[in-house]
Amino acid sequence: MNRFTKRHGLCHIRLHNLRHTSATFLINQSYDIKVVQERLRHKNTLLRQTSIVIC
Repeated sequence: MNRFTKRHGLCHIRLHNLRHTSATFLINQSYDIKVVQERLRHKNTLLRQTSIVIC
């Protein structure tokens, strides 16, 4: 991934960051928090809801 980002002039990003970005987009598109939880394979939504809103 580092070679790709350098080659294309992009900043470094971790795959974990993409997971949170994806979740944030889904929440902003009014997806149910349970659907997002299942997509990310998280067991508990309470802590994750807080994390997603803060990010």
